[in-house]
Amino acid sequence: MPPSWSPKLFIDRDKYLNLCPNGEKTVFYKKCRVDYYAKNRQMDGIVKRITIYKDFKCLIIQEIRMYY
Repeated sequence: MPPSWSPKLFIDRDKYLNLCPNGEKTVFYKKCRVDYYAKNRQMDGIVKRITIYKDFKCLIIQEIRMYY
């Protein structure tokens, strides 16, 4: 079999362990926002924060849940 024409794939270990670009990732759902944080990147140790809104424009906050 001929050798591959593409270079070897290399992923930095720190970026792989983060699983979030720049240590933070935000996903929006209907009336909800989920923020993911890389482990040991936040001072208080938070890993995930879920913000639930009362309205569809995401202006009035109903509840915030934080996971450490």
